[in-house]
Amino acid sequence: MFYLFLFYLSLFVIIEKIAIFYSTIHIWIIKLTVKSNCNCLL
Repeated sequence: MFYLFLFYLSLFVIIEKIAIFYSTIHIWIIKLTVKSNCNCLL
């Protein structure tokens, strides 16, 4: 039972790290697209 708990805990941590990683990539993509759009407008 304890090992199962540890397994779920590690799985949760991995999912959380992946989610943070993807959200930062998403923010960078938004920043880049906004920058390119501003350059196009100028």
